[in-house]
Amino acid sequence: MMKVFAYRKCSTCMKALKWLEVHNVEFEERAIKEENPTYEELKEWYTMSGLPLKKFFNTSGMIYKQMNLKRQIKNDRRRPVKTPGNRRNARKTPISNRR
Repeated sequence: MMKVFAYRKCSTCMKALKWLEVHNVEFEERAIKEENPTYEELKEWYTMSGLPLKKFFNTSGMIYKQMNLKRQIKNDRRRPVKTPGNRRNARKTPISNRR
């Protein structure tokens, strides 16, 4: 079953969840603020996706800028960047473990 990490105060997340429901797509919602994806989960999804690592981060967020994640992502394209603690705002939402 598809896992969808969402933030209920995010309009994009709400639109994505509504789309899944309207199209009868089975999914398990996980609140990203309370249950941030683990490093291992992100690494697996990044590898499966074929997408640039940058797509997994909120590049306009303060945490992205404060931690200088842009430089870290450029320097290491082989694996996800670890962010300390539960840094939900550093990750893009919604995020799913399926294409």
